[in-house]
Amino acid sequence: MFFVHTLSCAFLCIGVMVAAAVNCSNLDSPENVKCADVVRWAQQGGKWDIHADEWFKDMKAIAGVSYADASLEDWQKLYFCAPPGGKQCGSPPCSCTKEPCNVCYGGSSKSPADESEDCAAGHALCKPPTTALEYNGRAWPTKTVEGTGPHHIFAIGDWGGLDGTLNPIQGRPQLVAYDNGNMPGPSVFPRTRWNKPHSELLCSHKQFVACYDSKGQLTQDSEDSPGCVEGCGFVAGIDDRPQLLVAQAFKGRAAKNSPAIILNVGDNFYWGGIEKDCGTPMTELSYPAHHQYTQVFESVYNGPGVDKVPWYSVLGNHDWGGFAFNNGWDQQIAYTWKSDRWVMPAAYYTAQVIFKDAGFTMELFMTDSNAMDADDPEKDPNHNMCSAKNNPPGASCSSQGGPASVETCKKMVLGFVGRAKGMVAQETRRIYSRLAGTGDTFSLWAPIQFLPRDAQCSWP
Repeated sequence: MFFVHTLSCAFLCIGVMVAAAVNCSNLDSPENVKCADVVRWAQQGGKWDIHADEWFKDMKAIAGVSYADASLEDWQKLYFCAPPGGKQCGSPPCSCTKEPCNVCYGGSSKSPADESEDCAAGHALCKPPTTALEYNGRAWPTKTVEGTGPHHIFAIGDWGGLDGTLNPIQGRPQLVAYDNGNMPGPSVFPRTRWNKPHSELLCSHKQFVACYDSKGQLTQDSEDSPGCVEGCGFVAGIDDRPQLLVAQAFKGRAAKNSPAIILNVGDNFYWGGIEKDCGTPMTELSYPAHHQYTQVFESVYNGPGVDKVPWYSVLGNHDWGGFAFNNGWDQQIAYTWKSDRWVMPAAYYTAQVIFKDAGFTMELFMTDSNAMDADDPEKDPNHNMCSAKNNPPGASCSSQGGPASVETCKKMVLGFVGRAKGMVAQETRRIYSRLAGTGDTFSLWAPIQFLPRDAQCSWP
């Protein structure tokens, strides 16, 4: 039997209190003063506006009724969960057409391991944890792959785009970076472009956005212009569709080769992961999470060879919030029990895939190397998830076992990485011990090593 150990890394921070249910109140309560007028307007006449289909598209998914038939309380729920125009209600209604009224989107209860022998035997990880990091370092139920092969494994990372059709909550901005960025499906966050040695800036963020707005038409000749310049190298149909083009190639090859599993190394949703604060109960899927997964993942990666193939996943620095730690990273963990293919039961974990008829086993070490993006609160605000500048006052994910403050964030992350390394060492010793004297071989394949903060990722 041949063992292959895979180390999968991304970029981030860790940390107990159970996330509490949201309290309800009626529309006239003080916490709903911001939304009360627009909720009444929408229920009384706004629903007949010619733009109503676009504005109120989320009503059915959230309230379970059409916007034409929705009660005033249903409208309050909509404006609490996904407010069109941004005027969010401070609390959900206490009654509505279809309960529960204080849960925006429950989602079905399922996981990629539901039919495994481990779950049939009562494996603990077959049910959601109480807090997001409760299962850190634990083993996901074993997957068995039939057939003698050849077998294929796909790997992907840094794939997630912006969800421009999401109606944000909690005062967050809409995820739209350029004109037409509010279309269904993933859109792009234009960064910058440099020369190959990364020594000369060829295109600034503002210039790049101008290229997206003009669909590549050069608007200025000066390199210092805020308009689209030649150095941006923008190509319409390519630069504005990168995730879709990669997914097209991915799905084409999957249809031919039928991968047994997919390794997903993080940065799943730009700009800052799931667009809500951490703290949603682990048995629930928030509406922003449902919407972003639908637009950026489920609608993009599907078809023959991809459907129901498990994605063994980790968090990237953008999934934790990029330059903050209080975004909805916990919802990516919770999605494990709302999906038939997404596997992320913790920030770091192990998994075993037995290729029964081919005579070998894979031991997966899914780890987190985001410590390189965690620093003291006052340092590097554009890349530091522990940043005092970009985390809101009082930021805390302690209810999910994560960082309790910007002051404790860095220390927690360093400890987090140390425990993940310990997990790898312990499991490796266990496997060597098991193989001793059997004649079987063991190979450790580590795509990305644990690195110091100022190092570059490298292949061994």
